[in-house]
Amino acid sequence: GVLFTQGWSEKKHQYFEGECLMGHFLLEEKGIVLLKNGAYNVKYSNTGKDDVSLSIEESGKEDKHTLSDKEGIIKIPQRKDIGENDIRTLVFETNTLNDLAITIEQEKD
Repeated sequence: GVLFTQGWSEKKHQYFEGECLMGHFLLEEKGIVLLKNGAYNVKYSNTGKDDVSLSIEESGKEDKHTLSDKEGIIKIPQRKDIGENDIRTLVFETNTLNDLAITIEQEKD
């Protein structure tokens, strides 16, 4: 249910809480992800030395996050205003390139 499109690296290994996951790094100022409607966990790993700011925009609404921890989870809830099989477009933007690895997993019921 997740497709990393424009702005992302090829799949690369990243570690999150000691578990090896397949992730993507932002290579451009903005990265676009297509999701089937549902609830998701965005797992991130900051491989750089500085705090990272990350904004996630969907349908004109922007959520800003300061990632001061080296790894963590950002929750993306299911949208109730669209159908369960509709496709969502999220735009990720950060102040750093090549330091922030992202993996997105759909929450299990």
